Amino acid sequence: MNEQEEFKTWVIEAPNYTQVYNGFLDRTKELKEGELRVALCVFRYTKGFQRESHYLSIEFIQQYTGMAKKAVINSIKTLIEKGIILRVGVKDGVYIYKLNMQPEQGVLKTPSNVSLEHVDSDNQCVQKIPKKERSTLKKKDNKETSSSNPIEEQKQEPKKPYVVLNEYALQTVGLMMNSNDCRLATDDIEAYTLEGMMEAVDIAKAQGKGGINYKYIATIAKNQHAKKMSDLEAKNKQRAKNEAMVLKINPVAPVAPVNDDELDNLFS
Repeated sequence: MNEQEEFKTWVIEAPNYTQVYNGFLDRTKELKEGELRVALCVFRYTKGFQRESHYLSIEFIQQYTGMAKKAVINSIKTLIEKGIILRVGVKDGVYIYKLNMQPEQGVLKTPSNVSLEHVDSDNQCVQKIPKKERSTLKKKDNKETSSSNPIEEQKQEPKKPYVVLNEYALQTVGLMMNSNDCRLATDDIEAYTLEGMMEAVDIAKAQGKGGINYKYIATIAKNQHAKKMSDLEAKNKQRAKNEAMVLKINPVAPVAPVNDDELDNLFS
């Protein structure tokens, strides 16, 4: 079957639709193809199911978009940086995303203070102080200000996730991550969450194995994440059955937004 014949067999079912705001469509020219695919995936699994937010793993977005893991991670970072999607939490080891929209007008917000966590451009890790922080320290020294000043403390930027992981690994299993480990950790944290990586450190400690390196911790995180994804897939299949039962009971009634746990408990 050639591509043209295969396309003819693609039947779009009605009346299932996902509301895509005009404000978003008017700005698609600002997005690269990968960013658009990921954004539409977020649309599909939030607004498409009458949700404000939903948990989406890197692997799931890969399957939905047909993109490589690195391309998905980069697209998510860019969409967050542009203020199109927001990362609002973690559920079962998976990041939760939502669209950054004005709720009534359907217009994309573009916050001016959005910052993106990433490895420093000079690839420096925890052992070296980033340029911005060095500059801040110089100013403090020149002004003879105290680091205990609460106003100054409020201005300090939060630690990057790979820095937090480095400190935790050093404290827990005595592992000092090098610059290459920090670069790898940046992508791994995107895929498995910071909490998932720290959990892997705890598991490595519990195993009592000596000479633990970052690769070993990353492997544990990957395996733990795969198990969680398997559990989530089973839960989602059960949820789909529950939704089908709701529609079977009253097929003409609109499906109101419902909390995942509420729907799960409805037929438990």
